[in-house]
Amino acid sequence: MSEPVKVQLNGIDWTVISKKPRGKGHIGKCDWEKRELWIAPSLAGIQRFECVLHEGLHAQMPDASEEAVERMGVELTELLRACGAICSAAESIQPSEN
Repeated sequence: MSEPVKVQLNGIDWTVISKKPRGKGHIGKCDWEKRELWIAPSLAGIQRFECVLHEGLHAQMPDASEEAVERMGVELTELLRACGAICSAAESIQPSEN
């Protein structure tokens, strides 16, 4: 994803962009002021999926704690993996052609 992507979360327009957030070890950011989700451009496959899910959860639930968002992201990823909706961590996820 090199170009920004427009999405709606909770009926609010958001832009998802490839941008490295500031801060050591940060790979994503939910910027409520700008309505932007930042995803580090270096991420691919399951790491990118997990980061997009995590930041999307922040946008969906702005009052949720970091711990709650992290737990939900891990649990939803495991649910999708267990149901065969996403591949294992060793495989990469390819973007849809739609």
